[in-house]
Amino acid sequence: MKKSTTSSAVVQPSIIEDAWQEVSASFERFCLTAGIATLTRLMEEDADGLCGPRYGHRDGKDGHRWGKTKGKVGFHGGKVEVERPRVRTRKGGEVSLPSWEAAQAEDLLSKWALVYRQYSTDYVPAEAEAERNRVGVWRGDFVRPWDWRRSKG
Repeated sequence: MKKSTTSSAVVQPSIIEDAWQEVSASFERFCLTAGIATLTRLMEEDADGLCGPRYGHRDGKDGHRWGKTKGKVGFHGGKVEVERPRVRTRKGGEVSLPSWEAAQAEDLLSKWALVYRQYSTDYVPAEAEAERNRVGVWRGDFVRPWDWRRSKG
């Protein structure tokens, strides 16, 4: 007779819940990082279109690069700081980047509004602001998933 090598131990639901929350928090960080990276790339493409390639000094372009500045973009119903290129006209006026304007108008990064506090409290103020202003998931009657599960169990 062969001995079974498979454990018959039952995995505790709390371990699975903890693992799921860890994955969710990692996914949230991934989404924020990917969103900022994509926006950064789009802004650089806009700057290239207005100024030509970096260090190119091509004639006929409407603008020239003027360093970088920090601005804020919506995330979790709050704001996240993002560095963006500055572009000026030949006469010195500031030129807005279409991708930056779109990110500001659409609030592209603020599609989520929940914070898993046991892993990070960085976005708690943004979540509170979203709930207070009733934006994103807070527009209607929303119950946090962990509160809903607790009420059912």
